Amino acid sequence: MLTGFNTDVNFDGVTYHVQSEDRGLDNPILDSLVYCGGQILHQEKTSYRDLLDQGLEGHELDRALARRLEAQHRDLVRRARHGGFVPGGPPTLADVFGDLEDGLLGGDLSADVIMPLELSWKPDEACRFGLSGTLSIVGPAGEAAPGVEVSARLVSPGFDPARLFEGHAGASGEITIALALPPMRPAAIVFSAQSAAGAGRLRIDLEAEGVSDPRPGHASPAESPAPVSSS
Repeated sequence: MLTGFNTDVNFDGVTYHVQSEDRGLDNPILDSLVYCGGQILHQEKTSYRDLLDQGLEGHELDRALARRLEAQHRDLVRRARHGGFVPGGPPTLADVFGDLEDGLLGGDLSADVIMPLELSWKPDEACRFGLSGTLSIVGPAGEAAPGVEVSARLVSPGFDPARLFEGHAGASGEITIALALPPMRPAAIVFSAQSAAGAGRLRIDLEAEGVSDPRPGHASPAESPAPVSSS
């Protein structure tokens, strides 16, 4: 059984607690709860019976479970930070992006594949405009996934999706990507990976990443000048 995760998240002056844990081999479920004031607002359960059916055990199983549990926990923490669990609250931008992805990319990919792929993004710190970095793709046991087909789309509420990139991961399961972006609006990049063995996706919210507007004179949020008062 894995050690779980516990994270406190503050949104609009309210603290939400996100807790994730492994229920154990007798009940192979990764269970996450979101609390506020002692009340359960959300519960998310994911079975890992597929890993047991593959014969994974020992350190190999622990590594695969750790990756899945951390990914599930981080997703709920992100949603809590964007107000996704405010009782009766309006849908957040993160929720809208999630709906867009489900409609554009076929819903919950992990429900229909044998081996879900996990994607991670390492940005190029030297990149000032656009989005540049390295995308890594691994299988459930943390092994590299070479040759996987990779694509990137720009999604934004009220606009048709724009396909920005198509390619294949190298022998190490990594691919270097540099994207020129259109004029900024609330938007996200959705990376998708697909192979005969499985599939996966990763969303990057451009504003959260501090990506600069490519138009001349437009700074990123972190670089925006302070307003000047007139007398």
